[in-house]
Amino acid sequence: MKKSTLVFAMTLINAAMAMAQTPAMITEQPQGELKTYDRSGYSYYTTGYYVSRGVQTGTVDIVFGDNSKVYIKQPLAKLLSDAWIEGTLSDDGKTITVQMGQPIGYNEERTDSALIRVLDYDEDYEEAEVKNNVKQLTYTISDGKITLNGTSKSVIFGAAWTSGEWTGFGDYNTVYTAHVADELVTPPAGLQTETYAMEAEGYVSQSIQKYPVYIGFSGADVYIKGFFSDMPNAWIKGSIEGDKVTFKKGQYMGKVSNSDYYLIATPTGNTYQFEDLVLDYDAAAETFTNNTQFAIESTSKNQVYLTEALSNITIKKTGNDGLEVPFVEDFSTKAGFGSWTVIDANNDGYTWNHNSLGGNVEYFNMMTKADGDDWLISPAIKLEAGKNYIFSVDAKNSSVYPEKMEVKLGTNAQAETMSTEVIAPTEISNGTLTTYKGLVKVEETNAYYFGIHAISAQDQMTLTIDNVKVEEDETTGISRISTTADTSDIFTLQGTKVNAKAGLAPGIYVINGQKRIVK
Repeated sequence: MKKSTLVFAMTLINAAMAMAQTPAMITEQPQGELKTYDRSGYSYYTTGYYVSRGVQTGTVDIVFGDNSKVYIKQPLAKLLSDAWIEGTLSDDGKTITVQMGQPIGYNEERTDSALIRVLDYDEDYEEAEVKNNVKQLTYTISDGKITLNGTSKSVIFGAAWTSGEWTGFGDYNTVYTAHVADELVTPPAGLQTETYAMEAEGYVSQSIQKYPVYIGFSGADVYIKGFFSDMPNAWIKGSIEGDKVTFKKGQYMGKVSNSDYYLIATPTGNTYQFEDLVLDYDAAAETFTNNTQFAIESTSKNQVYLTEALSNITIKKTGNDGLEVPFVEDFSTKAGFGSWTVIDANNDGYTWNHNSLGGNVEYFNMMTKADGDDWLISPAIKLEAGKNYIFSVDAKNSSVYPEKMEVKLGTNAQAETMSTEVIAPTEISNGTLTTYKGLVKVEETNAYYFGIHAISAQDQMTLTIDNVKVEEDETTGISRISTTADTSDIFTLQGTKVNAKAGLAPGIYVINGQKRIVK
């Protein structure tokens, strides 16, 4: 099989296109009782010119119809199709038999149908050959599970073109388990939480992760909000027994980019052994630790399909002090970026990421279908009542497409608390880093968080930020500084903007956020 044939598989499949094709596909949901199952097992699928292997995730719909007919929608986990295949249920209700050769898709470029087949797979050469002598496959129904029979790493249930060439998709060791609707962990009403500092080693990100989490106690139960940095609003629930807190595996944490996320844990040396997550708890030191397990953010609650795995975890109470001013972050390291909280509020999969080559942070939004709503929130910073602080950040756009951002202040690292405007919504249309500033004055001494909010229109390019600073300033009388790099932004100490074209009279002025004396 030529590798180039796999490219066509990537454009597969819109079943609606195939309604006039022969043989006909089943594109409408058949009549009967619809049941939903969770998938598990393994899949081969094309990525570019090569074949990858991963676990099956998500759900599958099955209709049990009249006359012992059974219909399975999208039977191959990675081959997206609206088509159903037909099977026959045995008289004892324990076996589903599916005839091979049924169409599950059509490719207009090839003018060819994709048919379900059993294939021999050669992992070394990444090639598969149809087993023409195998005319059917069976599923066994037992204890609420439906198990595919007769497959392995080298014998797969897949799809091939009518010519016999493999499409690049196939499954093995498939199991469907009766789906139970997932419910998010919800803390009890009125739960009081306190801020803790989370630090762990990221397996996927290959960096030290540092960010705040929020922990509340209700009797023997412990609730943690934001355990994984890319899910800052998700809760997990554990139970204290002695000096251990146990978080049951499989807890549902919500969706990110249309994928369901679950909490599972494994020993650090064995990712095939599922476990509950256990944190050692030192009540006197108000610290939680774990150096023996991976805490895994998985898109499957039955298998490891990780998006991040944390190890060497330390969670320590921070109190309300926050970091001292002056605060400076140049994003030269991933560790520095790891202390910030990233929130992809529009769940489009495009958000802030660290650029290790440039030593900065980028919001890439090319090809997005939604306007930006992505937060980059600082660690806690201590601000004192009555003092003026200057917040500054360098920003630029790329290409000819303008970007847009604003900066707000909040009481924790959550988007909903970002209520105080620091830098108003500002268009970024300069291709070189330019400093934008805002002045902040708080009424209560406390720990505060600055949120840089990417609000660019959809499908632009890249917003880059760098060199964030929070500095004390003695300027009085100005509640907020305009957010431009224009040297004409000159104010009196009473906050009145001055037109400098005719020259400045002697006195003290605030020029671009800096106090200056004109003689």
